[in-house]
Amino acid sequence: ATIVGGMSLAKQERVLRQNPHVIVATPGRFWSLVRQGEDHLSDLAASLRFLVIDEADRMFDRGHFPELKPFVDMLVEIRE
Repeated sequence: ATIVGGMSLAKQERVLRQNPHVIVATPGRFWSLVRQGEDHLSDLAASLRFLVIDEADRMFDRGHFPELKPFVDMLVEIRE
C-alpha cells in the first residue's frame, strides 16, 4: 500500500483496511492516519510485515529520531 499526502484520505483508509503486508508511506500522512485512532490499525499491525517511511534515513541523519520514535513505539506496542 502507498500512503502519501495529495491522495484521497478516504481511499488510503480503505487500502489500510485491507491489511496490507507492506506499506510505503510519507511520515506526515501515515502519522495523521495513526493519530485518528481507527480500530482497523490494530488489525493492520498484526498483518504488517514491512513499513517503509519515506526519507526516514534523512530524518535519522539530521537528528530527527524523536519524530520517528512514535512510529516505532506504535508498532512495538501493537505487536506485544
